[in-house]
Amino acid sequence: MGILYNYKQQVLKIIDEADIVFEVVDARFPLETSNNYIEKYALSKGKQLLILANKEDLISVEYKRQILKQMNNKKIVFLSAKLRSGFIKLRRIIGKLSKGKKVKIAIFGYPNTGKSSIINVLKGRHSAPTSPESGFTRGQQYIKISKNILLIDSPGILEYTNVPEEQLALINAKSVDHVRDIEGCATYLLSFISKVNKNALEEFYKIKFESVDSFLENLASEKKFFTKGNNLDIARASRLVLSDWQKGKIKIF
Repeated sequence: MGILYNYKQQVLKIIDEADIVFEVVDARFPLETSNNYIEKYALSKGKQLLILANKEDLISVEYKRQILKQMNNKKIVFLSAKLRSGFIKLRRIIGKLSKGKKVKIAIFGYPNTGKSSIINVLKGRHSAPTSPESGFTRGQQYIKISKNILLIDSPGILEYTNVPEEQLALINAKSVDHVRDIEGCATYLLSFISKVNKNALEEFYKIKFESVDSFLENLASEKKFFTKGNNLDIARASRLVLSDWQKGKIKIF
């Protein structure tokens, strides 16, 4: 399930200058938070590409296996910046990829993937940004990770664009208060959850899941959500599901 992103030329320039490329994705939604174009660009330039799947603490071992299959054998490391887990393995991989030589690592990721948190862990207490080199645009940061490792980060240059709002709602990039098609987004969300772990829906709402439509109808009935015409208020039930999801109440991983 691919989605389109708006990429900036600055990202491609950074990749051109780097030896290794890190792409940070949300481990819960690796496909929805990755950028196939930039991945292919990096590989076409002969760069070593490594996917950093952050928020490992929010997924199960079984779901991790599913991700590995979905990612088509891409090189992937699971991390939790929150728990600081997986970083020993990452540093070992960096050592193998660099082969003891001085290298530059480009790192990019979209909002809510935790790119900044990963950078902070890698930096450690004794690291600090270095002076920008010539030929790079303002705002780009160079962070010395070790004697031979220089991390290149350009804050805020990648943004979601032309992405269906139901996918933005799923990954919390668009809040329920700003969603236009509330029922469409809820339908997409429920379809996604039912494929991953429909038991989570049944356990949380105490309603059997047979289909998206019947689930929303039963939820509206259970919560006594009715319109002025005394019909089931599916829109209100949809808003409740989206709100519960974005607040982290529905645990599916």
